[in-house]
Amino acid sequence: MSYRKQKVEIIEPQKGYDMIAKEYKKYHKKLDMWDQGLWQRFLPRDLYWKVVLDVGAGDCRLYKFLKDKGIKKYIACDISEKMLSQCKWANEKIICDLNQHWPIEDESVDIILAFFVILHLEDLNNFFSEAYRVLKPWWRMIVLHHIERRQEVFKVGKKEFKIKNFGWRFDEIEEMAKYNFFEVESMEIPDGGGKVYLFKK
Repeated sequence: MSYRKQKVEIIEPQKGYDMIAKEYKKYHKKLDMWDQGLWQRFLPRDLYWKVVLDVGAGDCRLYKFLKDKGIKKYIACDISEKMLSQCKWANEKIICDLNQHWPIEDESVDIILAFFVILHLEDLNNFFSEAYRVLKPWWRMIVLHHIERRQEVFKVGKKEFKIKNFGWRFDEIEEMAKYNFFEVESMEIPDGGGKVYLFKK
């Protein structure tokens, strides 16, 4: 991964993450450190017997933070089948375009995690509408979002590419969340160019 300035191909998220799926684990440490663990402050104290939905789950990097908390079910949802194939811990895997209808029952989920995924979504309204639909009343979604000053360049073999993103601003995210009836709290990431959001139903 690099930040080269010369023009490189921009490809769709499904294709891009399929291409980097086998080597994605080498980015875990960087991603784990990015928010300095602030997102865990938004987790409820009691996760016993709760259902967690990880959207944009990739290879299920986040599971290690949840595995000892007594959750009932961990559902991994991603557009990339090859990323999900690297996930060994999910109770359920769902291949899903988050711009469309999510194949998940109404009010069936206690916690939604959405890390570094909103930037790749074209339909922000659909994302919040579907999240609100599948969450149980009074429960929550935790979102990590950052604004890339320079878009990452990935390299697989001799091919270099960027993964398409839509550059959503923080105010656009907050406005759309409120439009879909969420209560909004946030914390800025020091020196990270991003925010941790708590959206309450």
